[in-house]
Amino acid sequence: MRIPPIIALFITVVLVAAVFPAPGRSSTEWEVVQSIDTSPRAIGLAASPDGRKVYVLSDDRHLLIYAQDRLLTKTPIGVRPLDVAVSYSGRMVYVLAENGVLLVYTPDGVLTDKVTLGGTAERIAVSLDEERVYVTRQQGKRVDLVQIDYVRDINLAGAPFKGPEKASVVIAVFSDFQ
Repeated sequence: MRIPPIIALFITVVLVAAVFPAPGRSSTEWEVVQSIDTSPRAIGLAASPDGRKVYVLSDDRHLLIYAQDRLLTKTPIGVRPLDVAVSYSGRMVYVLAENGVLLVYTPDGVLTDKVTLGGTAERIAVSLDEERVYVTRQQGKRVDLVQIDYVRDINLAGAPFKGPEKASVVIAVFSDFQ
């Protein structure tokens, strides 16, 4: 089958336009502008949403926190890390460790929570609303969705109350808003 000349010309113009950028437009260029020595070997990394911090998992069982090329914190994990993810607000850093342990850290490397997900967990990702963690499972060949509910203690010491002080249920009313 013979292609009509006008169609052949059209195909040629489309191919050339796809390969060469239009005048005034630049092509994508890549350049390494900075390197960080992470001795020992880095096995996972994630960046904060604002790009100011980089969280690196090292094979000597540490969470390393860098700002530009400067090490800010070296937090021992205690178990072999597998993956790291940062929440979209940047307020939580999730580290998945061996045996399916999920460690939750502040952006400064302070451990705030530890959750057992199960032994075959491999990788994690955090949802945009930060209410779910997605976990891949090697042997189950599946992705699990883990719901996160943040429970915070509220210090009620010195707050006015009605009824017995040691009641099993406390309803706090904040009525002093203006």
